Amino acid sequence: MKSVEVVVRAITTALAWLAGLMMVGIMALLVANAVLRSLDKPIFGVVDLVQYMMLTLTMASLAFTQRTGSHISVDMVVEKLPGATRRLFAAAADLLTFAVALALALVMLTIAMRTSSQLDGTGLIAIPTQPFKVFVVIGFFGWALEALLRAYLHVTNRLPVAADPTTGEL
Repeated sequence: MKSVEVVVRAITTALAWLAGLMMVGIMALLVANAVLRSLDKPIFGVVDLVQYMMLTLTMASLAFTQRTGSHISVDMVVEKLPGATRRLFAAAADLLTFAVALALALVMLTIAMRTSSQLDGTGLIAIPTQPFKVFVVIGFFGWALEALLRAYLHVTNRLPVAADPTTGEL
């Protein structure tokens, strides 16, 4: 299982770096466009570029957000449970996340395969959408893998859950 964990972590890390690069790229592109607009030479198709960079950033950051436990959650009931029960609830939530993310990846894969022969593009600069459809699949699949790994780590007691606020116990 350790080698699977290493592979999942490597995929998640690569996606996180890609998300970071997209964020830097978006900032640089928008700053450059703002400067160039003041000189009456705006970047052609900047809105299209930023939209697809945002999509890439969002999909690439899903797995890392799962790894760090940063997705939005409501723990009002679960935090009052004893440690072992809390761990089971955390694992169940991660398994549910895995199922949803995998279902989304499979739906998007079906859509990407169904539309693969279509020549489509968007906006002013006609960026082909097919590579981004495939990247959505990759993003959801990475999220699913990280959720499954997290569930395993909860069950094997290798990932701490939030401490009980009344006793401080895990």
